[in-house]
Amino acid sequence: MNVILTLLAVATGILLIVIVLRAMKHKRMNEFQAVAWLVGAVGIIILGIFPQIIPWVAGLLDVWWPPAVLIFFLLVLMFFIVFHHAQSISTLTAQLMELSMQVTLLKHENQKLKEKQKEDEPPTPKK
Repeated sequence: MNVILTLLAVATGILLIVIVLRAMKHKRMNEFQAVAWLVGAVGIIILGIFPQIIPWVAGLLDVWWPPAVLIFFLLVLMFFIVFHHAQSISTLTAQLMELSMQVTLLKHENQKLKEKQKEDEPPTPKK
């Protein structure tokens, strides 16, 4: 791997770390997501500095095409990301349903209280 590609990979990793830390500072990203992105950024930096890791892992796993190892691990990572988002969506959907039921009950209770208040009011004298 040439020097320009190495520098580009390291710069990309450092830029990603800075972006994630700024997002955390401004509370646009939670800790779990930030840790995942920081691990990915460190992985980019490590693979940029030591590109021979991929062929070494391919040799350990007896894979004849080293980029296949990288593609496999990226697919596994994407699977976990999609699974995490599916869990989050399910949780948020359940919370939304619960909140909508509570709002409906509160509106109904408010309407009953308004009706009771109208019944308890003394009639206004006509002039």
